[in-house]
Amino acid sequence: MGTDQFKTTISILAIMLTFIGYAPYLHDLIKQKIRPHIFSWLIWALVTLIIFALQINAGAGIGAFVTLIVLRQLIDEVIYF
Repeated sequence: MGTDQFKTTISILAIMLTFIGYAPYLHDLIKQKIRPHIFSWLIWALVTLIIFALQINAGAGIGAFVTLIVLRQLIDEVIYF
């Protein structure tokens, strides 16, 4: 297994674990057991966007997409509520 293939495999695994980790939280959001504050999610989304931009700028490659997936989930949660 080459270095690029290893990085891609690890990135895909990290993205899958991210979705699995968010599943209970999203379940509670949909069932309205919890209600996040909009401003805290906007701040988290902004910080994650900055981290993603810094990773891309530093040449992180495929590994930066894990951060992009987290950003996408944060934006979805902000829009949902």
